[in-house]
Amino acid sequence: MIRMHRCSCRLVALLVVCCTAACSAPAEDDPQVSPVDLVDSGRVDFHTHVFNTHYLPIEGILRQRGLSQGVARAVHRWLSKRTCQNEALSTMLQIGPESLEVELSAEGATKETFAAEVRAIIGQDSASLVAPAENDEREMMELVELLLQTSFEPDAAVEASDEELDAEDVAALGIPGAFRFLNTIRRCEQQQFEQLVKDYPASLYVLHMMDLEHIFQYQDSVAPTYPLAEQWTRMADLVNNLNSQSQQAVLLAAFDPFRFSHQGSLDALKDLPEAAIGLKFYPPSGYRPTGTTLPPDALDPPATSRYSHLALESTVLKWQQTFTDKIGLTQDEIDALVGDAPAVLDSINKVFFQWAAEQNKLIFSHQTPGGFEAGPGYGKLFADPRWWYPILQKNPSLRLVLAHSGRDGWFDDEAEWSNSFGYNAYRLCVLFENVHCDFGYFDQVRSKSKRARFEQRLADLLSRESVNSAELLPQTFENTHDLHPRYDFSKKILFGTDWFMVKKRRRFKKIPGDLEKVFSSPELAPYKDDFFGRNARRALQL
Repeated sequence: MIRMHRCSCRLVALLVVCCTAACSAPAEDDPQVSPVDLVDSGRVDFHTHVFNTHYLPIEGILRQRGLSQGVARAVHRWLSKRTCQNEALSTMLQIGPESLEVELSAEGATKETFAAEVRAIIGQDSASLVAPAENDEREMMELVELLLQTSFEPDAAVEASDEELDAEDVAALGIPGAFRFLNTIRRCEQQQFEQLVKDYPASLYVLHMMDLEHIFQYQDSVAPTYPLAEQWTRMADLVNNLNSQSQQAVLLAAFDPFRFSHQGSLDALKDLPEAAIGLKFYPPSGYRPTGTTLPPDALDPPATSRYSHLALESTVLKWQQTFTDKIGLTQDEIDALVGDAPAVLDSINKVFFQWAAEQNKLIFSHQTPGGFEAGPGYGKLFADPRWWYPILQKNPSLRLVLAHSGRDGWFDDEAEWSNSFGYNAYRLCVLFENVHCDFGYFDQVRSKSKRARFEQRLADLLSRESVNSAELLPQTFENTHDLHPRYDFSKKILFGTDWFMVKKRRRFKKIPGDLEKVFSSPELAPYKDDFFGRNARRALQL
């Protein structure tokens, strides 16, 4: 029986992994430390997280990933009761009055139901949807590992076959990473920060928040333990406390246009804590900076997709659910609004970007073909960096960091690179003064061959004297603006880790060292200090 709970614990970690704006201002007597007082030398980690499960609509996330309401709610309650507790991970796995099996029973579910739904998600034969034998630990291990590979780490199997990875790496595939992630995301914020410093030492950290409630929360599901206002306050208090103790950190809050379209204005931003120097923007949740469209039915997942467990009649239905079940509009209201949803979101975003430029707030935007998607294909549909181009034309002073530098293309050959998110991120950096590229979660540098390709690509880009921008824009946009000004790409590249998200990957602690190897080559060594710290301070205006 204990084995079942042990594996269920890992499963919870895997289900939560896929996850990643009004708030109360800090109390007047809170210690306030201005970012300009922060140290001006040493490494800067531009991409980190220290929130926990109390910040997340876990039940809604798990339901949208394919679990039934009862099973999802049981997992939510089980994990929430074990967040901000000091018990060891082994204690969490023991059978007790608050075990996962007890939580499942309270919601009218069983461990058999739990195992069956997990097997359905990973695409196993429905005829064998039963709980593993109590003494068959191997079967449960394989079940969890398959879930990891098919649902949250689609490239894990490929990486495991990489001849350059040693036996220790392959043995660590999947399950230990799930444990690491679970053991982190259930910790309180201060405990997480202490672990962050141990895993990735730096002189300054940029802490990111995520606002997922209106994307994944259903009217009848359990809300996050902390309402959004409390989330803001807790994070602001943490940052102020850290800075008062010379442990340097700055805060990026989160902006969700779905939330603000429901509220009808950006008035709540006036309560943004002083500690927040900017906000995070997450297009895979279902929107672009501009040019948002209703997701076409063509994006529905094929039977072989890792999203095949989602019973979506169409992705338009996903939008309808967003504006009804998750935001609370009536059917009459939805009939009038769904068709105008793209315009509504674009309008909210337009005002937000104008506000950010006027208030000199930094925007950190997730830009990869994947990520934590609200629906199948949403990353590819919404997160191409090129959708920022018209916004930057109208707001050229906007401070923007492109998370993961598009990720796509950086380790590929020239043909794939020239049509990649990564190439579009690079072009925006050299075309606009205040645009930067974050290289968080670049775990592919662990492979010697991929690291060599990335090193060569960076060297080529840093030596270029011109940029081809002719194909940057979608054809629907007029390319009538001057594209000749070019900014030095070497001043735009930022080191980041994406801790704690990256903890589920093999050799995650070695990634900074592998990036240092990239910048130890004769061609890139002159840019090392800029990449690991100086550029971040420029981007943060320190």
